[in-house]
Amino acid sequence: MRISTYVDRLWNNWPVKTLALAVAVLLFFFNQVISLDETVLSVALEVATAENLAVADELPETVRVRVRGDESVVQMISASDFVATVRAADITVAGEYRFPVFVERRTSARDLGPLDLFVEPDSVRVTLDERVTETVRVVPEIRGFPARGYELVQTFVTPAEVEIEGPKRFVDGRETVATEPIDLSGRTSSFTLRLSISPPNPFITVRGGSTVEYRAVFQPRIVGMTFTDVPIDMRSLFPGLNLAGVSELPSVEVEGPLLDVEQLVISDIRIEADLAAITQPGSYTVPLEVTLPDDVSLITVSPSEVTVEITGLSEESEDEGES
Repeated sequence: MRISTYVDRLWNNWPVKTLALAVAVLLFFFNQVISLDETVLSVALEVATAENLAVADELPETVRVRVRGDESVVQMISASDFVATVRAADITVAGEYRFPVFVERRTSARDLGPLDLFVEPDSVRVTLDERVTETVRVVPEIRGFPARGYELVQTFVTPAEVEIEGPKRFVDGRETVATEPIDLSGRTSSFTLRLSISPPNPFITVRGGSTVEYRAVFQPRIVGMTFTDVPIDMRSLFPGLNLAGVSELPSVEVEGPLLDVEQLVISDIRIEADLAAITQPGSYTVPLEVTLPDDVSLITVSPSEVTVEITGLSEESEDEGES
């Protein structure tokens, strides 16, 4: 009797009770939905390969991860709390493959509660090639020019060679690798600095360190210049004698730093002939002595000796009288 009464009460106004139950269920799920939050993160994509293979084609640097969960949890997370991976370590033969993208929580986010993760794209195509190494020369990439009047005369790179590693299609046959650019604009003195090596593409890495020491040696730019018909200073002429003539005036070729040589004028060059040994009139051949400013060197003087005509003062007076 009691059971029958209980059943009757249960079914009494059952449409209303059913509607109330449905409303309660809907309210429960609605409350769950409105308490959820969602965010979209750009998560770095990592690829794990076998030791004998390397990635040989461009892959997206990041994937789009949509995270859904409790609002308080979602507001706490960031892209650094997740890792997206392509698991290609089991593949040992070069070729093209398609792999799923796995997204996992890092240790920092494992205790934050349940989260729904959706990744886009959910798979990627990966080209794998044989991983090889090669020893190549390091070539400094030089830009600009030294200051006017100076020149780069020598460079040193230490180490001069490095070992690179990467897909066979990019490494085989490569002989050099460049450094980051070096600007020489306006330089006048030698210097030493550390430079990074710039691999020719992102698939090549430098083994054992990617920096080198670069030393550049500068010096003044040396140029030459020629002066013609340079006057001769005749010194120590014996009393009673007179210089009647010189066979020719010499040409002088000099060299030195550009900034010094370009300021030279003919009066800066002193050429002397010592006549002290001449005691009688006549024709004599005498050597020439050249004196130059500091930092300027003599290349040639032509001729290196000249012929002088020496007369006595009485002879000169007679010649003037006859004329």
